Amino acid sequence: MKALFLALFCVFLPVVAAAEEARATVSLTVPDTAWVLLIRSVHQVKEEVWVLAAVERDPEMMGAMMITTLETPISADLPQLPVRIFVVGKTWIWENEEEVTFLPSEEAFLSKLVKATRIELTD
Repeated sequence: MKALFLALFCVFLPVVAAAEEARATVSLTVPDTAWVLLIRSVHQVKEEVWVLAAVERDPEMMGAMMITTLETPISADLPQLPVRIFVVGKTWIWENEEEVTFLPSEEAFLSKLVKATRIELTD
């Protein structure tokens, strides 16, 4: 019986871990390696989790001119709800393939929060 439980645990644990990792990361394609992706805040809005992220480019840094994918973890205990990603700071003109909503400012995001509960970041 223990062997069966251990075998099932080993089969299903990677699936659960992969699902949690996918939920817990924001990924975004940017124009070069001088960009950084930061999590600003996380909120539960009705039956969704809204994540506000920001992209910034360090003007002092020289970045290789190549399209780069940035990933950053969402360091928070998230409820098991659909996650929507909002990003501020985009300055390039091409369309991103990621399922994110680009906003002109953090204020634009905050104005959308109605009856939201803030989820504290753990880092």
